[in-house]
Amino acid sequence: MAKKPTLAIDDTPTEFPPIELTARSNGNNVTVQIGTPTADPEKDNAIHLDFTLEEIDDPSNLAGAAWQFKSDDPERAGTLNAITLRGRAVVLEPIDVEIYFGRDGDLATIDIDGQFRWFDPPDAEAPLKVVNVSGRLLAPYPKSP
Repeated sequence: MAKKPTLAIDDTPTEFPPIELTARSNGNNVTVQIGTPTADPEKDNAIHLDFTLEEIDDPSNLAGAAWQFKSDDPERAGTLNAITLRGRAVVLEPIDVEIYFGRDGDLATIDIDGQFRWFDPPDAEAPLKVVNVSGRLLAPYPKSP
């Protein structure tokens, strides 16, 4: 049986459903989505990260690319980018994150390292705490159109 995708959240291994990576050229750069489309919204942990890689223009060149996000704004971001736990019982919003892409044969490696605000309950105005999130996720390498 294949190992489930896992991220360390404050050093606690946290499992996720299979990861899907999509990458599409929009002319001058590449739009990327990292998600868990098979996650049960009532009970599963899930990932939804959607961003643009400015330094590449072809999804087949994803290996070696990086995305960095940093927010000094103390207000809740209101972004769709989040990691959710236990069917959205907890929402983690990125505040200082780096994602690096690599390639291992037919798989893309997605290294995530950074800090997220922990909102529990998910609609809380202020985060309960800030947590460290790190790990390597694997997904089928995106195909060129």
